[in-house]
Amino acid sequence: MKKKLSILLSMLSLVFGLSNSADLPQTEAAAQSTGQGTILFVPHDNRPTSCEQSTEALELAGYNVIMPPKDMLGGLHNNGDTAELWNWVNKNIAKADVAVVSTDSLIYGGLVASRNHNATEDELLSRTDKFKNLRKANPKVKVFAFASLMRTPKDGAAAGAEEPAYYQDYGNKLFKYSALNDQKEIRVLGAKEKAEFEKLKAEIPSGVHKDYFGRRTKNITVTKRLMDLTRNGTLNFFVIGKDDNAPFCATHQESRHLITYSKKLNLPNNKFMITNGIDEFGMLLLTRAVTSIENKQYSVNVKFNMGTGEDTVPKFSDARIHKSIKDELIMAGAWETDKADKADLVLLVNTDYKGRTTDGYPDPNDPEPMYNDGQPRRDSQYFLNMIQENIAKGRKVALADICFANGSDNALMNLLSENKLLFRLRSYSGWNTPTNSTGFALGQGLVNLSLSQEDCNKLLVKRYLDDWGYQANVREKLMRSLPGSKYYFDLADYEKTAESLVANELRAFAAQHLGEYPNSTDIKVTFPWHITFIGGITINESNDFKKNINFSAAGM
Repeated sequence: MKKKLSILLSMLSLVFGLSNSADLPQTEAAAQSTGQGTILFVPHDNRPTSCEQSTEALELAGYNVIMPPKDMLGGLHNNGDTAELWNWVNKNIAKADVAVVSTDSLIYGGLVASRNHNATEDELLSRTDKFKNLRKANPKVKVFAFASLMRTPKDGAAAGAEEPAYYQDYGNKLFKYSALNDQKEIRVLGAKEKAEFEKLKAEIPSGVHKDYFGRRTKNITVTKRLMDLTRNGTLNFFVIGKDDNAPFCATHQESRHLITYSKKLNLPNNKFMITNGIDEFGMLLLTRAVTSIENKQYSVNVKFNMGTGEDTVPKFSDARIHKSIKDELIMAGAWETDKADKADLVLLVNTDYKGRTTDGYPDPNDPEPMYNDGQPRRDSQYFLNMIQENIAKGRKVALADICFANGSDNALMNLLSENKLLFRLRSYSGWNTPTNSTGFALGQGLVNLSLSQEDCNKLLVKRYLDDWGYQANVREKLMRSLPGSKYYFDLADYEKTAESLVANELRAFAAQHLGEYPNSTDIKVTFPWHITFIGGITINESNDFKKNINFSAAGM
């Protein structure tokens, strides 16, 4: 049963620059933001993590963030209206100092729409060229844009509801075919591989092949046009995300081709990059907008847990995690320093000592299985000591929790709770993919440098309720309660029951673990995409909020 549930949870999980070579003086980050900046933001869909959870730190820091109404943005089954979105941008951009925009929203109608649209190439390029008029009418507004490459799920289960319907039947064949197609451009395939390639090609219906790879071709044409616009200055910065990819697949193959094209255009990494992830890009580019407005370049010291650490190649990625973090630093307008005492922020990354990332249930062939059961592992105390040491020295700490995909490390979180460290961090993230977590923790941590600890705690408690409470614990209970498999991808008439069940479980969880935060049990739960993987958790802050959290550390 556990193995089946593991597969199901994993399946649902997929449903969804600046550089410096020398150490600079420490930025005076303690000063409050002047609040003189306005940022226009177009997210890539209407999920809480894409929208309000990416903007709330900036708003607490005094920034004015202008964002389209959520019903104008794309969702899981509804596409955003690109004409309506472009009208909204054109009407509002003159108010902004910086614009952070998802090209997926403005060209396809959203992240999911970019994977299953039926627009013609001419239609897509016409929408893309609207950036030219935007630049002409607003020459002083900086435009930071982000786009995704179409992902390549390993099978229909991993695709969930985001790919065309035929992916349920042919997803695994499409993935394997694309992996071999990628490899045969790099090396000579063996005889067995050639035979498998031809067999897969024959087994995929021609209509499926034409639709799937035809859409990918159109999207790459659009992406190259956006790169051209970056080269001529229409876009000030453009980043492409490799969402949920693998070392060999269509996504990896396309990224290689685009890197070659970027070299042809001579695009520097302070204007353009391709890297892993996508859902964290909004947070990172909003951070870049802040550093641009403030004309600051924050320094970050990055530390990893014992063992494989920085060389970990996490789940849903084709690169070492330290390489991905270096890219995220550039995106955020920050730089890495090896001097922790002089750094504005210390980013601590919780990796498994063997370099594994799982969804809570280990590989059955693993001789030393890693369960997310809350029991300390050989690296848990080591990482706790690292956190304690950095906080004791007065450093501002952001924590990226990536041992387990799609949820917090229960063993680590229990130790943080027992040692009264939960509300002494600048930021925390342990949601979805590992690069989602590192990017979100980094971006929010940098913005939070100007906030009081009390304001940081308002953001931290939401991550703890979602990443730790719901994703790592309560969601499994919800999955077991579902009356049938038809509810896995649509809660339908069970949604109200699910909301009540999860809210009650999270209230009990908060009472046990988050008692330091006064209102942590006064919560409401919704399911914005009507599936179990995306939960909307809000805390009632309208009550008289008493700032009575005890910040004294234990066990130091």
